[in-house]
Amino acid sequence: MLQCVTAPGTTFELREVDAEPPPPGQVQVRIRAAGICGSDLHGYRDADRWMAGEIRGHEIAGEIAALGAGVEGFTVGQRVGVEPLLYCGSCEYCLSGGYDLCPTRLLAGAGPANGAFQQYLTVPPHTLFPFADDLDFAIAALAEPLAVGIHGVRVAQSMVHDAAPGADRVVVLGSGTIGLLAAFYARQAGGAEVAVSARYPQQGEAALRLGATHVFAADDAGGRELAAWSGANPVDLVIESVGGRADTWNQSLALVRPAGRVLILGVFTAPVTINTGPMLVKQPRIVSTLTYSRTGAHADFAIALRLLERHRDVMSTLITHRFPLAEIADGFAAAADKSRGAVKVTIEP
Repeated sequence: MLQCVTAPGTTFELREVDAEPPPPGQVQVRIRAAGICGSDLHGYRDADRWMAGEIRGHEIAGEIAALGAGVEGFTVGQRVGVEPLLYCGSCEYCLSGGYDLCPTRLLAGAGPANGAFQQYLTVPPHTLFPFADDLDFAIAALAEPLAVGIHGVRVAQSMVHDAAPGADRVVVLGSGTIGLLAAFYARQAGGAEVAVSARYPQQGEAALRLGATHVFAADDAGGRELAAWSGANPVDLVIESVGGRADTWNQSLALVRPAGRVLILGVFTAPVTINTGPMLVKQPRIVSTLTYSRTGAHADFAIALRLLERHRDVMSTLITHRFPLAEIADGFAAAADKSRGAVKVTIEP
């Protein structure tokens, strides 16, 4: 099988290796689509953060190629999304459904555990979520970033008990895949108005297709317009999805109404200086989430796949570029250069 391994200098090495059969209790998945995530691009754009020797890719969809001994409930050829979070399954967090807090958790494709930029991946069966046979693999791979947004919004909603969720006014800072899909779910969850900041035209257009009611430019002028709008229209929930080295923590605190909620989804790559004045005066409820779990009766990942099946037409418009595994370097270049019109770039091994 073909594998793509990160190499020094933000480059890639393609290797041909034997595909081993899955061991007992494991499942081998033939990867059909793996999205390039914003966290992948943080390393790609910053050579100091680029870790050589990894097989990345954690937005995963494919079909079952082989079942290890003892695995039941799945069939060869079945289409599955892969929840890439690996956890112990026996600690207090895992047993309560909050496996995103497991102290031994790993994210496949984001560190020592191999990810999906290869043709085959072996995973535990509890990470697999079946989806419809007629759903495009590239759309199904959006389940991972959509589940991030779903989990964050569900956690943020759980922090308020005295207001109907449908009355929410939401601002999403950032229109990468996480921001766009968080905006989509905020609208699906009852947000009456969802405003989004977008740096590139294709992001703003995508946000409107996904249900955003307002789009502001992610520059100084747009920031002032967003601040004026939020001043006239108190914001119940601010979702920060930019991360990196942005000053969006403080922007979130400035935009949210008193006793509102701030949800941090962005992965920051440098220490953040926070102006505590708005925190003290406004008393916002602040929460940060990174992945997904079972919040209540249903897994965030399962909810994501059902939404993707129902909204496949609009979700298909997010997939702007597709590359085979042998052209992954071109795929990363397209994802990193938004002037080329990229929203979501998918690798199809």
